[in-house]
Amino acid sequence: MTKKEANTYFIKEVISMADKERWTDSFRVRLASRILLGRAYKPE
Repeated sequence: MTKKEANTYFIKEVISMADKERWTDSFRVRLASRILLGRAYKPE
């Protein structure tokens, strides 16, 4: 699995979690985007 595929999968997971628990929707999306931005632009 490439890094891009892993990130896409992670986003889908977070969105599905947010769908199930609407009260954490904006929190999860904010948290996930922060994590993803940190991961996406951090050179390995």
